[in-house]
Amino acid sequence: MGKTIAEALFEKGWNKGFKLGFKEAERAATITGLRSLVLNYLHMIRGEVPPETTAMVKSTRSIKKLNNWLERIAARTKIEELGIG
Repeated sequence: MGKTIAEALFEKGWNKGFKLGFKEAERAATITGLRSLVLNYLHMIRGEVPPETTAMVKSTRSIKKLNNWLERIAARTKIEELGIG
């Protein structure tokens, strides 16, 4: 049996919303994971991480920036040179 135009459009919109929601959830999970990595590595290298650095990392929503910080941490850059906080 055929669908009405309204049913077809509703289904198309639902599928599009589902895909966009999945992508956003995936992005949020990536950001959360990167934040944890940055803070854990800083803690391993430095010991105590300054509160302003922790706040800066936790408020960052840029995957590119978090990856950049991880690269610098991996290169064992001093925390003052990281540009975090």
